[in-house]
Amino acid sequence: MKRRVHKQTVSSCLAAIDFAIGLESQECMDFLKLWRLGRLDLIDKKYPEYNKPNHALWPEGAKAPSKPNGQKPHIELFTDGACKGNPGVGGWGVLMRRNGQESTYHGGEKRTTNNRMELMAAIEGLRQLTVASKVTITTDSQYVKDGITKWIHGWKKKGWKTKKNEDVKNKDLWITLDKEVAKHDIEWRWVRGHNGHRENEIADDLANLGIEELN
Repeated sequence: MKRRVHKQTVSSCLAAIDFAIGLESQECMDFLKLWRLGRLDLIDKKYPEYNKPNHALWPEGAKAPSKPNGQKPHIELFTDGACKGNPGVGGWGVLMRRNGQESTYHGGEKRTTNNRMELMAAIEGLRQLTVASKVTITTDSQYVKDGITKWIHGWKKKGWKTKKNEDVKNKDLWITLDKEVAKHDIEWRWVRGHNGHRENEIADDLANLGIEELN
């Protein structure tokens, strides 16, 4: 199902703040959280009076704008995974930024692990891209960053086996991520989780939203 998300402009930020000021304290907090996550589908249901025509929206799935001289568009992805129990119910979240505009994606699985959700976040983020791009992916998972930039080369040479000749854990997702990565020019960055990094906190909220929607 396609979902509309915010075009993060000064005017849309001011419109959201102006609307939130008129709400009661808890409702104000609830509204701003939904707005920050780009959940206009839920805002439409709970706050129908907010959804005015002049509030700037960006349709999910819109193609990246073309660049002169064949230049690739630059995309930023902030990804995170979460799991209640390990294994347990898990969720993944992605905050995407392109041309100053932000969009969000999330999902979950009923039986999974935290590492699989971290991988799924990166995979699903890359799957949203419709053209070859220069991509900066920021994750708080050293497992994902080190796996895709260091360990994967040895795994592939050994037929997806570890140094102990055992099958690589989460082989299916590593193969999928490797295929998605090959389509783009990617820079991987690591940040410490739950450390006040705005975009990482949003991705974490989205991952937990993926879990909540399964319960």
